[in-house]
Amino acid sequence: LSLISNGSYGFNFFHLGTSYQSFPSGHMSIVLGGLTMITIKFPKTFLICLALALLQMIGLIGMNYHFLSDTIGGAYIGILTALFMVHLQKNAQYKLFSLD
Repeated sequence: LSLISNGSYGFNFFHLGTSYQSFPSGHMSIVLGGLTMITIKFPKTFLICLALALLQMIGLIGMNYHFLSDTIGGAYIGILTALFMVHLQKNAQYKLFSLD
């Protein structure tokens, strides 16, 4: 069921079910978290990672899986999670990965 294709726009408070569980986009959270980590480790890949993120966003919106706000919210969560993990790793006693 696509809420975009059948014209059901709007915010519906306290509704349950798979039709109302699109915010934030988990797809964008995972993709942007990974791409943020790659960009931090390899700064020269920024433009490639940005292009991949935009393609992911366009694909999710174009195939009617998410609204624009869902993808932006998911991207924000993914980026913040990656930055938080980098912060934890820099201050950790035992290193899980190298940022050098």
